[in-house]
This record gives sequence, C-alpha cells and structure tokens, in this order.
Amino acid sequence: MNLTTATVIINLGERLILAHNQANELHLGQLIKEKAVPLGGRGGGSATGAQVYFPDSDGLKEFLDALLLELEKQ
Repeated sequence: MNLTTATVIINLGERLILAHNQANELHLGQLIKEKAVPLGGRGGGSATGAQVYFPDSDGLKEFLDALLLELEKQ
C-alpha cells in the first residue's frame, strides 16, 4: 500500500489546525511557539499535529504567511 504524504491546514476563523505526515524536521508544535506566540497566537501541539488560536486576525494572517514560507522550504 502506497501512502501519500501531505500537509493539512484547516482554517476555522480565528483557529488553525495543522497536521502532516511527512518525514522531515518540521515540528508543528515548535513552529507555533516560535512563530505564532510572538504574533499573539495561543496554542501548541506535537511534531505532526497542532492548533493555534488568534484573537486578532492580523496575527493570524502574518502567521499563515510565515507558515506557508516555512512549508515551501521543506
């Protein structure tokens, strides 16, 4: 059975749910601590799954932009 690798970002308004099954160094929980918390985000998670809440939509947009840049590096 061949499984596809994927990264999933679910946007639920002020909340993002992140998951991936890739064999890389991207740790989603650590990414939230490093990139989302300075922008006002609150959340965390494991290497392969995390969630973050932003009370301010500007912080959410900045984090989403940073996340997409980080994913492009992978």
